[in-house]
Amino acid sequence: MLRFWNNEVIKNRDGVLQVIAEAIKELRMPIENLLRKLASPAQRAIQSTGVTTIEELAEMSETEIMGLHGIGKNAMKTIKAFMAENGLSFKKS
Repeated sequence: MLRFWNNEVIKNRDGVLQVIAEAIKELRMPIENLLRKLASPAQRAIQSTGVTTIEELAEMSETEIMGLHGIGKNAMKTIKAFMAENGLSFKKS
């Protein structure tokens, strides 16, 4: 829980917004939680995209992910299941 006092918000709005942004970022699920479930080639493929959270991965399409060298049917099945367990899915292409 974050708590701010009115005078703190008024005097230091940018600082308060920074604290809120950092707290939100911490709520996102690290991509490492998924990588542990994948074989090494699929891990490297996901890492090559530069995504750091599962939510960022969900912003990509299934076609984009399948186009990565190292992602096959088994990896995609694991990725889709993991995302579904966490209430996420790929963006529509």
